[in-house]
Amino acid sequence: MVSGLIATKGLVIDDQSRRNVLITVSDALDRAASTNLAKAGGDYSGTGVTAVYPAFEKSDARPGLGGATSKISLSSIIDEQKRRRSLGKDAIGLNAKTEQKFRRHSASFTVFAKTDDASTITTKLVRDWMEDLLVKAQVSNRTVKDMLSSLRTVVQWGRQQHPEVFHPLANPVSGVTPPEAHSRPSSELTYTLEEAKRVLTAARRSTNHNTRWLPWLCAYSGARVEEIAGLRREDFFKSGRNWFYHIRAKPSRSIKNSNSERRVPVHPALVDEGLIDFLEKAKSGVRLFTRSPSQDISRFVRSTVKIERNVPPSHGWRHLFEDICTAAGVSDDARAYITGRGTGTSRDRYGRSDAMLPGLAREIKKLKRLL
Repeated sequence: MVSGLIATKGLVIDDQSRRNVLITVSDALDRAASTNLAKAGGDYSGTGVTAVYPAFEKSDARPGLGGATSKISLSSIIDEQKRRRSLGKDAIGLNAKTEQKFRRHSASFTVFAKTDDASTITTKLVRDWMEDLLVKAQVSNRTVKDMLSSLRTVVQWGRQQHPEVFHPLANPVSGVTPPEAHSRPSSELTYTLEEAKRVLTAARRSTNHNTRWLPWLCAYSGARVEEIAGLRREDFFKSGRNWFYHIRAKPSRSIKNSNSERRVPVHPALVDEGLIDFLEKAKSGVRLFTRSPSQDISRFVRSTVKIERNVPPSHGWRHLFEDICTAAGVSDDARAYITGRGTGTSRDRYGRSDAMLPGLAREIKKLKRLL
């Protein structure tokens, strides 16, 4: 009852103040019960106890939260979540790209709301923000849905960090229904075999490391381009007669999730292309490719190869790899592991030792050469 009262008044109070309110309300209820009992016995003499409480006047003071004018902002919530996620010897920190996305989406809402006080967030305000984005067509419906999800997550973190004072009853963002969006057919997101051959042929002639090797590595792995772009020479290793590379998180790079860490077999076509020679000439301890290569790849595909169809220049390989694996009869387990997808079963948490490497190499060799 007290939580509901505090919420209806739009108050943010600290733990001690909340306890004081609980004691006062409890005392008031006892007095009310005594008064009602007296009236039930016929005593309506009136003692004045029902008029001892002053009228409510809202104050902006927030004692216990860092001063009279302290606020809980979305950015401070993200800061605290980042700190908490970094604690412990085996901590899994907040993914850098996820953090950037949450900060960007939170900033968009803050600008619209014209305040950085996240305690003032209401379901109506969030709905107005969403509709403003949709009406102005600033971003796609799918992106708006993602922005709502980010805001909902950050507010939920805030509720966990300040359970007594920050939206204690419910997450106000949860009351907003995200917009619907048409999904593009998979065929529109996938390179055709003819397009793939054009891109790889053009890549052979490129002198830029990004456009020379990233299309080839993505074509024969289905990896996300950012995962490949973070590789260094020492991430490649030989096991038996086969080459592999290790996609993993490091202080200077992140991966999407735990399933994304994997050892990918190098297809013989890449060896024949001269990949190993390229690695031997590369410096140790530095990235093989430049950061954020997506723009290089996009310009290369659109301007040099002149593929005008709206296929994602980098992610299109991921879709195509799934198809050529199916055509070649690659096992579902191997395909899921190589592409860094979880199967949703307990198998995701077991194995992953050197014992699986020969089998992975055998599976990747089932793929026919694209050129």
